[in-house]
Amino acid sequence: MTQTEHTQEQAITLLHEKGIQPSFQRVNILAYMLQSDDHPTADHVHLALSNLKPAISLATVYNTLNLFSLKGLLRRLDIDESKIHYDAVCEDHGHFLCLQCGQIYNFELRLDALVDSIQGGFKVQDKAIYFKGICPECQQVNTGNGAGKN
Repeated sequence: MTQTEHTQEQAITLLHEKGIQPSFQRVNILAYMLQSDDHPTADHVHLALSNLKPAISLATVYNTLNLFSLKGLLRRLDIDESKIHYDAVCEDHGHFLCLQCGQIYNFELRLDALVDSIQGGFKVQDKAIYFKGICPECQQVNTGNGAGKN
């Protein structure tokens, strides 16, 4: 079994676990997200899957990513005011957006103590921690100490 076939089988299993009927489009979109090591937008997912037959429309990609985020298969990131990104890592973690190259990085974050410190009977249902700044690679480029992303 190839890596792609394995990822598609994993996608089918996850869809069943969330009560979502697997379709060609859903399986391929989720498999792509599971293999992605970045935080793509719907446009990026659509472009990456543009060679599939039958073709997957951009509207289907948007609707499917929205469904997956509602069902907890993906995390929707509103870190960038101009576009929505998606993350297949749903466990609690933070995100850092480089304002120079646009790359989004995951970082480990322990939120339990912070959530426990909230007083007044609040029930936390979602946690999102975003930081914005300049990544180390772009800082090196800015100081002339190395080659990085522009």
